[in-house]
Amino acid sequence: MEFEEWTEDGVDIRVLHLEKAEVDTLCLPGQGTKTCIWCLASLDGFECAYYDRPIPLLKQWVKGHTAAQRSGCDVVKALGKAIRYIECRTLEEVMRERPE
Repeated sequence: MEFEEWTEDGVDIRVLHLEKAEVDTLCLPGQGTKTCIWCLASLDGFECAYYDRPIPLLKQWVKGHTAAQRSGCDVVKALGKAIRYIECRTLEEVMRERPE
């Protein structure tokens, strides 16, 4: 597990790079609602976006449009990194779109 931070177009990005074995034990791919929503596959391998919180993915999750429903795992949360700042206005819009 390797944590990487950088700024792209004025936005701070925080990503954990994961090995396949870590993905299998921490993210639980293919296990429906037990699967972590922040587990992403990229050309470079697997990434955990728990600390980055991409807005489009966050919106789909809040609306209930994702099979994965778990938000993070104890191992990732224990790292204690700062979660990406999301403007209150953006978060308010996301929550307003949430189904009742």
